Amino acid sequence: MYSKLYFVMFLLGCTFYTIIATFGFMNLNHVNSTIKYIEELEDINFNLHKFLRYSRELAIRAMTLDSDAIEKEENNMDSILNLLQEKYIPIIKKYSSQGSSDFPVIYYDKDYFKGVIKSRFDHLNGFDLMKIVIVWGRELLNTPSEEWIRRVKDGENVLLDYRIR
Repeated sequence: MYSKLYFVMFLLGCTFYTIIATFGFMNLNHVNSTIKYIEELEDINFNLHKFLRYSRELAIRAMTLDSDAIEKEENNMDSILNLLQEKYIPIIKKYSSQGSSDFPVIYYDKDYFKGVIKSRFDHLNGFDLMKIVIVWGRELLNTPSEEWIRRVKDGENVLLDYRIR
């Protein structure tokens, strides 16, 4: 009689152990995927800052009138832009419908009709900000090095370009 009771208790223990082990494994997989997701999101800030630094370096290289250095910075910017577009846009796309950030961004915009640059504070979510950075980055890359050099020779301060600010 006691042997049957021990056997049933052993089977119940094995069943509960299997259930707990399965749910524990599933929970660990979820935690690992969440950690990986958070690590990728942390890299967005680093790579975005790196891109902004490269854009400023592009303007500084333009002031040295060295087209090879300008092209080197453009290659660096292109690799970062491709990374932003291919890796991070799909991640943050699901947040595109969320509200704007509480912290404003100084947004420089060129008025093509008047030819002046206007600045304003704008509240953007991460997806919209990333799209703007990518569009402006592509505009910077589409500007040939000869154009940068011509603008510097004409006395224009390329650091004041609205896309670099």
